[in-house]
Amino acid sequence: MGTGKPREKEGIKNKTLLLLSNDFVEYEKIRGIKELSTLKSYLKPFFKYLEIIGKEPGDIGVKEAQEFQTHISTLKNENGDLHYASLSVTTIMSIVLRFYNFLRETGTVYKNSFLGIKRIRQEKKLPRHIPGERKMNRFLGVLRDFRKKQTLRKKRQYYKAHVMAELMYASGMRIGEVLALKEADIDFAMKVVHVKQGKSGRDRHAYLNEYAAGVLLLYIKKMRKLVNKNPDSERVFGVKDTSTISSTFHKVLAEAAAKCGIGRFPSHSFRHTLGYHLLRRGCDMRYIQIILGHKDMNTTTIYTKVSKEDLKKELDTYHPRQFRGGETE
Repeated sequence: MGTGKPREKEGIKNKTLLLLSNDFVEYEKIRGIKELSTLKSYLKPFFKYLEIIGKEPGDIGVKEAQEFQTHISTLKNENGDLHYASLSVTTIMSIVLRFYNFLRETGTVYKNSFLGIKRIRQEKKLPRHIPGERKMNRFLGVLRDFRKKQTLRKKRQYYKAHVMAELMYASGMRIGEVLALKEADIDFAMKVVHVKQGKSGRDRHAYLNEYAAGVLLLYIKKMRKLVNKNPDSERVFGVKDTSTISSTFHKVLAEAAAKCGIGRFPSHSFRHTLGYHLLRRGCDMRYIQIILGHKDMNTTTIYTKVSKEDLKKELDTYHPRQFRGGETE
């Protein structure tokens, strides 16, 4: 089995590469990148490869860059298993590409050869357990029963989670898009949300059902200032620190999921569950693509994989060859 992260434990031996890697970390820090601790570990496979082929960073062209990807994709460990998991390969290549952007910006190399290679596409996978409609209703019901919580703090947390959950399950919005939402972005008459600068950097429209629109409107008009710690924020959910509210939201989701027995349910599962439920109900794939804001239809087709599993179960359950002794003429 491939590992989740590079496993080289030795430090960077080449002093020039060590200095470049230190400067790269500082460069990324200035750019506002938060995950800095793992950058060097993901560069080590590339630096080791440079030692193997006897080249410096400036010697790497598109051919060598492509060969490096092939090298780490096919490298085996002592057990004969792939040394790097596919996700690790994708991450390593992404970090090295950023490293070469830094080298180009600082004049160390004149071009980024990693921009010219054919990248391995990371297979998009759905969570193992997507709840069916009944389990999803029970899950949302636990959040809706916020009044049953013993403390005022818990009631506020669960109520806010209830509103955010209904919004995300109705619209397919991502957690970052929800936390950035402003009241001016919502058209309650048309039940449309203007999502600005989504994941792909594009603006798009998300759509509300009747129930979610009612829940959101009640929250904004009557409950918003009572629930938010930052009531004067122009953002709907009063965000001052996105990491704090996101952490609290995920904690509530985990508690509700455990109570319903549906397994791990992070915020992004609302998008997957919506896409899957729409497909099960017969919604056209093209409409699901628009609803979720997928630029590429191939991203939307991941939901068909789950439906094929359901179809297999149905076939195994009802196919005549499954029965013995009950055949009719």
